[in-house]
Amino acid sequence: MQEFARMQPAEAIVVPVEMAITDSDGSESDDASVVDHQLQVISKLIRKGDDVILHSPFDDTEDEWVGRVLTICEDSSKNQFAKVRWYWSRHDVAKWIGSFDAQACAPYERIYSDMIDIVSCQSILRPVNVYMYDEGLLEVSEIGPMDFFWRSSLDHKRRSIKPKITEDSCLLLCTKPYNPFPISISHAGQSQGTSALHDDPPDVMHFCPRPDCAQWYHTMCLVDSGSFDSPSVRYRGDRSIRLLAVAPDVDFPCPLLNYFCEESSDEGPYSLSEALPLMDMPSDIFTHLPPSLLSIAQGPIIRQPHMGSTDGVLPFGNVVEVVLARRFIYATFEAVCAQPGGSWLSQINSLTQQVEAMERGDQVGDLEWVDNPDDLAGERVVHNTDDDRHIKALEKVCNELAEVSLLASPYAPYWEKREQDLTIETWMNCPPLICPKCHGAI
Repeated sequence: MQEFARMQPAEAIVVPVEMAITDSDGSESDDASVVDHQLQVISKLIRKGDDVILHSPFDDTEDEWVGRVLTICEDSSKNQFAKVRWYWSRHDVAKWIGSFDAQACAPYERIYSDMIDIVSCQSILRPVNVYMYDEGLLEVSEIGPMDFFWRSSLDHKRRSIKPKITEDSCLLLCTKPYNPFPISISHAGQSQGTSALHDDPPDVMHFCPRPDCAQWYHTMCLVDSGSFDSPSVRYRGDRSIRLLAVAPDVDFPCPLLNYFCEESSDEGPYSLSEALPLMDMPSDIFTHLPPSLLSIAQGPIIRQPHMGSTDGVLPFGNVVEVVLARRFIYATFEAVCAQPGGSWLSQINSLTQQVEAMERGDQVGDLEWVDNPDDLAGERVVHNTDDDRHIKALEKVCNELAEVSLLASPYAPYWEKREQDLTIETWMNCPPLICPKCHGAI
């Protein structure tokens, strides 16, 4: 370490990486030489803070060595060295901590250790992404069965893991860990079981997105603890409305929908479309949203381990889709409340028609697109080029949209695909579970 401290800092490491690549994948900034028709050696820059694969006896296996580059230096002979903090594999941790259950971790999961070494940069094979997974976050990366990720840290001296894999997994008395990928996926594309622990079908977990909760629960743990709707209790809103009312950004239900989450002996249960008139909302309030988005927003947030199938399985949950869909609906409510009568939607439709008309060269009010200067008369605005026309149309769109409270324009094919994936797993047909903390529908 002392010798390393006397070296000169270096900005980056250049590592040659052999990759399968097509012509369209090439980059002008890459220094590449063709090995054959399908492989190229590409020079990759590795800087401080990057995660890397290092040469080991376990290359190209689930246990290959992974580390994070903390510092890069070079000696007087221009030999480069890196200070690396190690990610330990599940099997490495099990050897160091006898009580650690390696089967609680996914094959490509890593434990971020506090162990640091100085290594020659020649041992660095390539850069890699190691995703951080926080089970309570609403924004989750799309992590595949062969992607590296970590959620716990190792204190090497104390031989302890924080947080423990089972610490935040469910109810207080539940010690069953959640392994998103209990099946080992080989490079040949075949699935291999890792433990008899997973012989039974995996239990679906439900998530409460409220900031004060932010917790995953096993279905059976909730059922066993009595955290489900009583058949004798009637609510003003159906279960879909009550799911929609659980807001991901505040610790209270959506104010407009809270009324429908209350018990009632003589009202309901109302669906969302039936509830709109009772909220003084126009019946066409959601015409700008895909029906699939509405369906997903009113569904539960669920995750289930990846068991080899790919259709609809979300090992890290559908939390991103459901939360975003609910935010779209809340934003629509806010827009209508800010502009009663749905004038914001009429404004959007009017704007669209005006822009389309101007693009065709039609006259819209006092504004007309004219390509021929001889046609100029009065106060009409003349634009002789397509660029002028597009710039003016863009300016008008921006000015009008600045007055509209709208989150974004959802891409319908995306939501249709996500709804189809979720339907394949029949995740929308789950027990009527409730959060044991806030008692909201989950």
